[in-house]
Amino acid sequence: MSLFKQIENLGIPIKELAELTEQDIIRIEKKLKAQVRLDNTLDTNDVVKIVHALRKEKVNIATLFQGGFKGLLDILQSENEFVYKVNSRFTQLKFEPDFIRFLASNFEDELKNYVERCIRVDHYYGLHSLLYYTPVISSELLQLISRRLEQKLDFMIESMRIGSEQIEIKTQAAANPFFYRCLNRLGGIQFESDISTLLNTTLEHIKTKKWNFRILFAQGAFRAISDNLKEALAQNKTIAFNAGTREKTYPAGKPKGKGGTTISRFNSGRKRRPENKASGGSYHYFIWPIIVAGMLLLRMITADHNDRKIEFPSNFQETITLEDVLHLGTTKGGFVDLMKYLHSDTVEIIAQRDIAFNLKNTNLAPGQTSVISASSLYIKNDTERSIVVIAERHGLANSLYYCLNPNQQIAVLPQLSSIRIYSGNEPQIIDYMDDKGDILSHFRFNEFTQLDLWNLEAKHSVNAVFNTGGKQLITITLSQSAYRVKVGLLD
Repeated sequence: MSLFKQIENLGIPIKELAELTEQDIIRIEKKLKAQVRLDNTLDTNDVVKIVHALRKEKVNIATLFQGGFKGLLDILQSENEFVYKVNSRFTQLKFEPDFIRFLASNFEDELKNYVERCIRVDHYYGLHSLLYYTPVISSELLQLISRRLEQKLDFMIESMRIGSEQIEIKTQAAANPFFYRCLNRLGGIQFESDISTLLNTTLEHIKTKKWNFRILFAQGAFRAISDNLKEALAQNKTIAFNAGTREKTYPAGKPKGKGGTTISRFNSGRKRRPENKASGGSYHYFIWPIIVAGMLLLRMITADHNDRKIEFPSNFQETITLEDVLHLGTTKGGFVDLMKYLHSDTVEIIAQRDIAFNLKNTNLAPGQTSVISASSLYIKNDTERSIVVIAERHGLANSLYYCLNPNQQIAVLPQLSSIRIYSGNEPQIIDYMDDKGDILSHFRFNEFTQLDLWNLEAKHSVNAVFNTGGKQLITITLSQSAYRVKVGLLD
């Protein structure tokens, strides 16, 4: 059993841990020695270590047990597992300067081993979780991580240049946005020249279209200082995005992985036209030149610190098809898919702020009035939870949004056809970085479970009840964790 687990088993509240007096520690020591005599869960050496830690490092141990350091504590206690820092709740780390010494003196080997495991298997999601705690990591360990990532960059660049076999395996890190986020955490400017070289080498030597796009998309996560490189990365990511490239996401409650990218709908081949009977059954082929890969740099941008032009190879002129272009940027499910993304561990939260729950504060529908005078339709939230109703209306292209607190009833626009129900706890506005690298703001519930997602995906029909002039009521109830929707007449 780890030292931390043994201290945790003492059941001492965190706030009291840092304030233990010598008398308190003596009392704990006596209790532990008695436990040694009664069972075999502890031995004398364990007692000595626990008591020494409480005497010398009680303030630092209390700091490590703070909620904000949970991910770091998990890393220190993990042996072969990878840790995923969940960014769903932004927390300001609070620690004294001596805390850095405490970690380096007692856990540098454990942290180095974790770093080496992450890099060995290209698990940059796990490494990024450690680098969330950069402010308390020793400068020596940060320098080690920087060297190892620079070595990885050099290895990938050289592998591309010499045309290595299994190039996708050898350049796996290059197609993982978390690899570049790790560089950002360490101070991206020191890697900027290497990233420029990697970009040029990718364009010149990676011939597989899908892999090329996946790398270019991932590189968009790098925060360049140079305006030229920043523009090049952004343009390339946009083209890769338009070709169907997306970042891998891991919804809450699902197994997580190393991070990475995927690509779908991409078609680098030719599209066959229907048979022309008049031409004797011959086939004609065409290439739709709407987005050629040569557009990856529209103005042949040259990085400030690199004299080489960033050009796309001449043999990369195959294009995505018109069918692909017509689907660019479409989001199946709209609000549902956005919420899945905002509640995934992949979303990069920049800041967040709690809000009072109402339609105005959520900013879901600026200018929309939730209460309609003289309306013939009402919605009642007959549950103990706050909910957002996403409603579709006959003849209206955009969704309507209604925020209802527990047991609240409001008048709404009539002729609704269907609704979805988004629920959770702790309403907030978050600032997040989207998959194009832009900082956006949006409403969400901070606490959102897999059951909430299941309910959100359920679409409820609420077609009008035929009646002679009476007002109608949509009643929303919660039964066995599922929302039920009933349409009837208002009493």
